[in-house]
Amino acid sequence: MSHETRIILVLGWLVAGCGKVAVSTDGAPTDAAPGDGAVDALVDTDGGLALGSECVPAGPGCASGHCVDGYCCASSCAGQCEACDVAGQEGSCIPVNGPPHGDRDACDGEGDCAGSCDGSETAECTYPTDPCREASCEDGVAIAAASCSQGTCPTPVEEVCANSSSYCGAAACADIADVRAGYDYTCVRMSDGSIRCWGANESGQLGVGDTEPRVVPTLVPGFPSADKLAVNGAYGGHTCAVLSDRTLFCWGANGYGELGIGGADWDPHPDPVAVLKAPSSPQDAVNHTTAGWNGSCLLDASNTARCWGWNYYGSVGDGNSGNDSDRYYTTPVSTNPGGLTFTRLATGYAHSCALSTEATPKVYCWGDNSSKAVGLDSPSVVVQATAVATQPPVNGILAEPLVLGDSVSCAIATNSTLRCWGSNYNGLLGQNTQGTSSNSSVPAAVCRTSDCSQYLATVSRASIGEAHACAITSGTVRCWGRNNHGQLGNGTNNPLYYAGTGPTLSNVTRVACGGYHTCAVAGGELWCWGWNSSGQLGTTGDDAPDPVKVPAF
Repeated sequence: MSHETRIILVLGWLVAGCGKVAVSTDGAPTDAAPGDGAVDALVDTDGGLALGSECVPAGPGCASGHCVDGYCCASSCAGQCEACDVAGQEGSCIPVNGPPHGDRDACDGEGDCAGSCDGSETAECTYPTDPCREASCEDGVAIAAASCSQGTCPTPVEEVCANSSSYCGAAACADIADVRAGYDYTCVRMSDGSIRCWGANESGQLGVGDTEPRVVPTLVPGFPSADKLAVNGAYGGHTCAVLSDRTLFCWGANGYGELGIGGADWDPHPDPVAVLKAPSSPQDAVNHTTAGWNGSCLLDASNTARCWGWNYYGSVGDGNSGNDSDRYYTTPVSTNPGGLTFTRLATGYAHSCALSTEATPKVYCWGDNSSKAVGLDSPSVVVQATAVATQPPVNGILAEPLVLGDSVSCAIATNSTLRCWGSNYNGLLGQNTQGTSSNSSVPAAVCRTSDCSQYLATVSRASIGEAHACAITSGTVRCWGRNNHGQLGNGTNNPLYYAGTGPTLSNVTRVACGGYHTCAVAGGELWCWGWNSSGQLGTTGDDAPDPVKVPAF
């Protein structure tokens, strides 16, 4: 091609290319059309490659003076999160999504906290502030929740709960608000409303989703905040809790319908299930719950007592004798003769007692009266709430002035003595006597001395187990009854039929008697003693006649 011809072709392309000319890889003009594979770029007529043209630093210069990300760019495009090589928009400096392009510095961080380009910010990477670690608490060590910060999840800071005499709640250190003991298992309610249980679990009574026993106090998983906790002292056992929204859940054994879920079966129920209640709004809210050996009761928002489960001894209290051994109720029924309402409620083996809302409050009981635990000399079965014949002066100010066990009832009196009636088979009446011949329907003050010249006084709380009882008096614990597993906590296995001794604990705020073991909260710490067949003391090993501190959990 002659020199003149080449000039004419270039001029033609200048017209066709609006001031641009096609050039080959060596920078010389070419007669090929742009885009046919022989043309590498368009060159501005004033010199240099056009915007969007592919470029390399060592090749022909860009007319804009900016070869960025392999393309001639309208600007230096130096921001960490902008680029000139976005498909379809080559040559334009625009924000990008994802990792930075080209040889720009990568975003800091890794995993869920790593930075990235967000498609709007151009100067630098954007970093998430999302949660990167959930709060947790195990083995007495709490780790706070954390959120991402500049690409990293902050280093965990551990809090040792024991430094504040507390334990693990659901996800942080918490105090023990309450302790309850079943036949061979134990549960605590923590100050954050979480519940932990340990010991035997053949019926799922621990509420941990399986039937394996536990030695370490184990969190009832996924359970909302609980205000009240009730544990059944019978073998197998079931557990109930009132939540902060006043709903009621139970779990464990259900052979007699004691879970209140509308049916009865002998399968374990290891997960909390909602108790079925009548639909009217006052009855939907639960103020208090109790768990008996084969049944349960609640006080609803109208202060009506409602019970369910085994009714063989009329323990449901609906007026039916339940003399058929298969008679049971699987949902709550009202115990409300004559419109009686109550402020306090307690349940034992097969009987219940409650404190009325009358101007002069009275104790009413119903159920098994074969040992006079209902407070009457006869009949042996009381099928509806009936006033105790000799009324104890109950201290209704206390949260739990009534405590019941196997055929025995007790009440904390206004003068802070503990008055008991019913079966004395295990010496639980505290009169330094023992045997069924001394059963009594008349409430009598528990003795502090063997000659009963002094009575147990300044009682703030009490609990009754299978064959022993304990009470808190002036921050200490006194226990009496059988002691075959060391459940009295006085270092021996000798029975004691009056409240003469107890474990050497101080600042005691809670006590709970199980089948043959006892637990107490003293100075914020949890101590247990007695029978340890299933790890219900929170430790491995043999029975313990002296208190054993439950390890950090």
